[in-house]
Amino acid sequence: MAGIRGAGNKTIVPSDAQVKLSFRLVAAQDPAAIRRSVESFVAAQTPDGIVSRVEWEGEGVAPCLVPVDTPAYRVLTEAISAAFDGLPVLPTREGGSGPEAAIAQSLGVPLVFLGVGLPDDQIHAPNER
Repeated sequence: MAGIRGAGNKTIVPSDAQVKLSFRLVAAQDPAAIRRSVESFVAAQTPDGIVSRVEWEGEGVAPCLVPVDTPAYRVLTEAISAAFDGLPVLPTREGGSGPEAAIAQSLGVPLVFLGVGLPDDQIHAPNER
């Protein structure tokens, strides 16, 4: 984007503006329904005389909720617990995006995830490792 940035007054009004959004869906949300809702919201907020346009990159990715009462999850947590001197494993919900829901649906089995990393890994940052 061009223009004057930083502190102080601005003497121009830009002729156009852009925004990039990313949505992380949770269980039971439908990407197509979210798209319709966003398009409806943008249209409702656009004043007369202004043209708005929503462009999408792809169809979106369905959310995946991993059940914690499956044999696969039990085996995973037992292995993690054994690695940490028998300490209990507490499930957490994490956001992400990818083909997990489609894979689970196609195979007809639940998936389990094991995130491996350190707090300072800066995931998805320019210098992530």
